[in-house]
Amino acid sequence: DDDTCDRINRLISAVLILLLGLVVSARQCLGEAIYCWCPEICATNHEKYANLMCWVDDTYFVPFLDRIPHPEEVRQRKITYYQWVPIILMLQALMFLAPWIVWRVLAGRVGIKLGNIIQAACKSQLSDKCEEREAAHKFAFYLLNRFHHHQTSPPLPHLISPSKCFSNTCHFFKPHLFTSYIVVKILYLTNSVGQLFLLDKFLGVEFYTFGYHVLTFLIANRQWTPTDRFPHVTMCDFRIRQSTNVHQYTVQCVLPINIFNEKVFTVIWFWLVIVAAITLCSLLGWVWSMTLGTTISEYVKENLSVLNMYIAEDQVELQSLEIFAKKYIGRDGMFILKLVAKNSGELVAAELLQSLWAHY
Repeated sequence: DDDTCDRINRLISAVLILLLGLVVSARQCLGEAIYCWCPEICATNHEKYANLMCWVDDTYFVPFLDRIPHPEEVRQRKITYYQWVPIILMLQALMFLAPWIVWRVLAGRVGIKLGNIIQAACKSQLSDKCEEREAAHKFAFYLLNRFHHHQTSPPLPHLISPSKCFSNTCHFFKPHLFTSYIVVKILYLTNSVGQLFLLDKFLGVEFYTFGYHVLTFLIANRQWTPTDRFPHVTMCDFRIRQSTNVHQYTVQCVLPINIFNEKVFTVIWFWLVIVAAITLCSLLGWVWSMTLGTTISEYVKENLSVLNMYIAEDQVELQSLEIFAKKYIGRDGMFILKLVAKNSGELVAAELLQSLWAHY
């Protein structure tokens, strides 16, 4: 009940980010995520303690040419994200599913399952047997006709609560399928763009420009060097209590996991930009084709002419076709037929329209 762009968002994007999250989780669990260099006075068990302490507590980045701040100074450039990367990736995958859930709820309020129409249309296209094709075609026609009657018939009085509805205004607030679909498209676009800025807040760096800097390095054919976005070497402070004395240590740590995180988030940056561009083009394409492209009457005439159906040019026939297009098919009916065409082909949509015209 959606198009290819929507499936890129809700299926491919969600699965891709989920797989990246599982790989990062496996890398953290199966390998050493952090190694800290301890002073010579540290025993082996102290080194393990330092590794665990610096993994649980946050490390901070200090370039090799800069002075290490004193303990009483505020440590800048804290690296606080690496422990939470798998969880954040899981949440990103769920965010790609959220607009699809909204669409299923809104589409379910039109009285029929839109997916059944698309599925029946696809079955009529793929089936080799004439009987199966005809049965699937009739089922899709039945659902479309039922959708029309659900949209045009007023609600039954005994099903209307006076506290929720006044007079005949309930029909006015009946949800419009195409409008709901555009809202969901905007949600998909907002999700892709919004995740860039959410990751910027999470990582604590200018992540929305990260891919641009990667491209400049690649175009200039320069060797990639670690940056403060995903530093490979960091510093860590921790305290050891010995009897009544408290000793503070500052150790240098290497984060092998950040080498992997850098590659993962590079893929995510480019993927989010590509998905946002595809979604924007799809959104503009739907708005153009449904509002600024052809009118409903022109769309009906074009699709009936595909099957060489003769439309008389007399006034009565043209007026009947106009009423059929605007009153019977309507904006939402045209949207469903276009959705059928995107999933099953223009010919299947034209055949359904022909059946509706013959029935009318």
